[in-house]
Amino acid sequence: LILHLKRFSYGGWGSKIDTIVNFPVDEVLTLNPLSGAGSAQYDLFAVSQHYGSLYYGHYTAMTWHRGQKCWALADDGTFAPTSSSGDWGDRSKSAGYVLFYRLRQ
Repeated sequence: LILHLKRFSYGGWGSKIDTIVNFPVDEVLTLNPLSGAGSAQYDLFAVSQHYGSLYYGHYTAMTWHRGQKCWALADDGTFAPTSSSGDWGDRSKSAGYVLFYRLRQ
């Protein structure tokens, strides 16, 4: 499941929307389809982040490192594990751009 968040306003000069989006990081995302077919559960495994504006910016990613069982920040040539998802803070939650979820089996 891929969720793409609207992060840009295209009126005038175009600007970044920095609203904090509280998406579940360590918890399960449960979706209940309108069809009544039952619910589906998803685990977050990566987040693409954008810092900057419509015309310039920088992309980073937070990814789940299965081997070390921790979140890691990928930023240009750096790949560094974080101590917990709590390290994300409001700055990361306002930069989340594309969320990648895996269906829980």
